[in-house]
Amino acid sequence: MIDRLFGIIKNKKGLALSELMVATAVLSVLVVSIGNVYGNGQQSYFYIEGSVANMQEARHAVEQVSRDLRTTIQITSATGEQFAFDGDYNGDGTIESISYAKVSKSGGGFTLNRTIGTSTKVVGDGLVNSASEPVFTYYDQEGNVITNGADAKLVEVDLKIDMEANKSPNRSTTVTTKIQLRNLHERR
Repeated sequence: MIDRLFGIIKNKKGLALSELMVATAVLSVLVVSIGNVYGNGQQSYFYIEGSVANMQEARHAVEQVSRDLRTTIQITSATGEQFAFDGDYNGDGTIESISYAKVSKSGGGFTLNRTIGTSTKVVGDGLVNSASEPVFTYYDQEGNVITNGADAKLVEVDLKIDMEANKSPNRSTTVTTKIQLRNLHERR
């Protein structure tokens, strides 16, 4: 084929219209294919980037909740969306009241808020746990699920995070951990 092209150039006859059309078609298919590969790569990048952001947010929130719950001395209230307890969260010997609650955001979705005294801080943004997916599940000392969280010996924290829930496809990340309440005083 290269010899033919050089022969055409030497003879100065040029290319036939059909040869130009075939070359244009082949080049068009090649450009569209490269564009599709680039577009799919970019879409994959943004999907993975969002998944990583979700995982970081969920891990940070679970680590914070775990640290605090391990200091629990007394449970003051417990539901699927809220957990309040007394504990020494910073190790200074002072017992503080600490609570975690699933709170609705104005734009939709939820946050997981941590309150110590009068100070409230968001520890988990983009929470998408539905009503049938509680944030907190409580277990007795035998490992059975219980409805009265005040009697819990073990707490399961289940966070489903999607920082950009309005974007498709769904890339929510779920992180679950179980925390044994090791400093909890025995109730008589």
